[in-house]
Amino acid sequence: MIPTQLRPIVVDSSLLASAAYDAGESVLQLEFRDGAIYRYFAVPAAVYDDLLAADSKGSYFNKQIRGSFRHTRLRRPQ
Repeated sequence: MIPTQLRPIVVDSSLLASAAYDAGESVLQLEFRDGAIYRYFAVPAAVYDDLLAADSKGSYFNKQIRGSFRHTRLRRPQ
């Protein structure tokens, strides 16, 4: 089951606008500054925690998330 309603939190990042995580489904949702929204599947909770704790969320995303998890785009860049 794909979660329909996640509660995003605003993050301090030049790449990302917000992040949300559903621990029950292991789904990470990221909103980018360009307006695009993606959901990443089978993401361990530690990855979400580490993303929030990272000094550079954009660098963490590029090294640890991009290309590592199955994903779907929910909204195109605006």
